[in-house]
Amino acid sequence: MRAWVAVAAAAVLLAGCAAEPVRDPSGRLTAATTADAYAIQVGDCVGELGSGAVTKIELMPCDQKHYWEAFLQAALDGTDYPGDVALAKQSEERCTQAFADFVGVELKKSKYSFTYLSPTEQTWNGAKDRELVCLVGLPNGGVTGSLRGIGK
Repeated sequence: MRAWVAVAAAAVLLAGCAAEPVRDPSGRLTAATTADAYAIQVGDCVGELGSGAVTKIELMPCDQKHYWEAFLQAALDGTDYPGDVALAKQSEERCTQAFADFVGVELKKSKYSFTYLSPTEQTWNGAKDRELVCLVGLPNGGVTGSLRGIGK
């Protein structure tokens, strides 16, 4: 599998630590900004994610050089935290299934990979966080433009 997975949405977001993204009437980002990780939407492009828990994320218009583009937001299954392994499996399956619909080619035939943001045990239990965000791109960055329907 060509998935690159190393990030999870963080437990506590500090009020005032990040700006609200600026969007045009269609919902597209109009300026780069650092925002709470929960502000990301499908079609948003982001900078480098790093590893570990993510509380803030660099959002930017897709015509600027970026690393990743959000291609799926979905609610994860379950009421009790499924455990790290089961959560990763569920997340990877959902992202892999949605990859071809967004990119236009199956993951194994694509030059791009994916990563995802998913709840930690703390956010699952404490904040009732069930949101999965799948991101397509390149771990080393250098992507310009949207990858929607790119077919490679």
